[in-house]
Amino acid sequence: MRRILNRGFFWVHASSASRFQDGYKEIAARMQIPGGNDPGADISLIVRRWLSDPSNGTWLMVVDNADDEGLLLDPIEPANYTEDRQGLKKYPPNSDNGSILLTSRSRRVALDIVDYPEDVLDVGPMELNEALSLVQTKLRMPATTDEAARELVHQLDCMPLAISQAAAYIREPTPLVTIKDYVHKLRDDPDEQLRLLCLAERDSRRDGGATNAILLTWHISFRHIQQSHPYAGTLLGLMSIFNREQIPQAILKASYAAMSLREAYKLEDGIALLRSFDLIGLANDEVSFRMHRLVQLSSRHWLRNRKLLERTTHAVIQNLDSSFPRVSPTELGFHCGLWPLCRRLLPHVEETFGLVGQVELAAGWKIDHLFHKIALFYAILGRYDKAVKVAWKVWQACIEVKGEHHRHTLASATSLGRFLHSADRNVEACHILNEICCWATNTSRQNERWYWTAAAALGEVLTMTGKTGEAIKLLDHVLHIAEQFASKQDETVLEIMESLARVYAEQCNYDQAILQYQQVVDFYTANHGARHASTLINQAFLGDTLIDAGRLTEAEIVLRATNDMQGELYGNVGLDVAFSAASLARLLDQQGKLEEAIKLYDEAASMYEEVWGATAPQAATVPALAMDARQSLAWQRQVVDPRSRKSSSNIQLQEDIFRVESPDNDAATGTVIVETNNVRRN
Repeated sequence: MRRILNRGFFWVHASSASRFQDGYKEIAARMQIPGGNDPGADISLIVRRWLSDPSNGTWLMVVDNADDEGLLLDPIEPANYTEDRQGLKKYPPNSDNGSILLTSRSRRVALDIVDYPEDVLDVGPMELNEALSLVQTKLRMPATTDEAARELVHQLDCMPLAISQAAAYIREPTPLVTIKDYVHKLRDDPDEQLRLLCLAERDSRRDGGATNAILLTWHISFRHIQQSHPYAGTLLGLMSIFNREQIPQAILKASYAAMSLREAYKLEDGIALLRSFDLIGLANDEVSFRMHRLVQLSSRHWLRNRKLLERTTHAVIQNLDSSFPRVSPTELGFHCGLWPLCRRLLPHVEETFGLVGQVELAAGWKIDHLFHKIALFYAILGRYDKAVKVAWKVWQACIEVKGEHHRHTLASATSLGRFLHSADRNVEACHILNEICCWATNTSRQNERWYWTAAAALGEVLTMTGKTGEAIKLLDHVLHIAEQFASKQDETVLEIMESLARVYAEQCNYDQAILQYQQVVDFYTANHGARHASTLINQAFLGDTLIDAGRLTEAEIVLRATNDMQGELYGNVGLDVAFSAASLARLLDQQGKLEEAIKLYDEAASMYEEVWGATAPQAATVPALAMDARQSLAWQRQVVDPRSRKSSSNIQLQEDIFRVESPDNDAATGTVIVETNNVRRN
């Protein structure tokens, strides 16, 4: 604090009552205010009166870190305070000869202090150019648009304190670190990220009593919220477990209720409080929430230090599991609106996957159920490497906690084998699945459901490795066993029959494949109805196999009925519908009904692209078939209409007139006969 030209500048820290009082005592001592040394006097009140006196000159007071509304509004407790005295709000003077600049993390506090809302100035993160300028200033480097500097300020959310701390670390002579090195540590190494953001580099301009570490700076706010509003502290911890973008309200509410049943009604109050501290905000859709990257990291660090991270993660996982749909592995994909829901939940499941360890994954929590579903969803999306990664982690966790031959472990190994098969890693898949089946045979465990599932998967893998004979023998054997212990309507029995049908089709034994598919369709129709998703997708498989068998009339009846029903139920949504449309298009293509075929090919391609993306290998087949059909249609139209011959870029029909010299030298004319694709023109 100092005086310049009869103007006083005072800085008072308001993070606690004692620090506020110390600031006023220092003003009294420095300005030699009468009565300021009296140990029995209310020094803060004396300073207020002195500052309110115009004869003492003009002044500017900065009241810093006024975050605690209880401190400002509730009575503070030195022994000489009377009951009518309010909190610190009473002590900043209100006079025309002075001005007060108050800083607070809480908008609620700011609005309570000022008379008019327009007097509150929001200070958010820096703009990109401002943040780059700060990097330039701190590192004493010329103006830069360096990509590493841009990435640095992006990783630090353009927050001045974080940028200043990073620059201080980079400036240190040892260890020698470049901006690029720092960004790499910050982005790619979670442990190093935490260490760097907890460093407290010296900054002479900041409050000596406050930490300079960016993550620990957030902890000041967390500690205050937890002490004064525990329900909001619980809410903040839960929100930090989700992906920080578009935190869903419904799952947040369910998780909050699980963590704090008695405080569930305070959820809205907690959200309002966290928003007032600018720790969270509304996402772009204005119905979910978002959180700054560094706030999320700091909150998780706070939870870990208080040994609450596992419990909080568990609450979120349980409710994600309840919300994420279950889909049978035998189905091609999601339908009836499930895909958009799964797409919204996927980032949050991925976030929790990185927070759980091996023991937590398999012990008592049953969270492996959620990750089995997410692995299946990855496989449906064609992201087989991710599916394998998740399934592998679940399998290893089950081995560690439950043992190699526990039924959950064996089930997770079977899932891993399936995903390896989908990723064309058939040697690895065959090894894992064969180990399961051999162990079941040697221990007389072939009457258990997990064995049937593993054997069905092994049969398909054997087919892809060219061992169709072994595959059919194995599947017939397993089907015989399964039918002894379960009804023919059992889903696992149907799964074996579907695998057997696919193996027969791969072997070109279409009659047997058609027989198997027909039985599966009949079972689903009888037990679930003709409109059930499993009935319809197996009808589509049946129709596709009828095409391969050359039974086009039957195939058309089946596929048109399937396509119409799926369109009525689901619209143009999902892989099931896409497969049926593509199969019907292939049939029409073979029948020469090219215009209708092209339309269906395009619809199927659009649906595949929606799920897999335009660049995915799985999405390339149907557009290629559509292109072939367009070329065939162009050729067909060209042959029918001679006027279009010159416009063809693929096929040219030429009619060449030539002369043939006869023995008597009389001129004669003739015509070249051109044959192309069984179309003859003279």
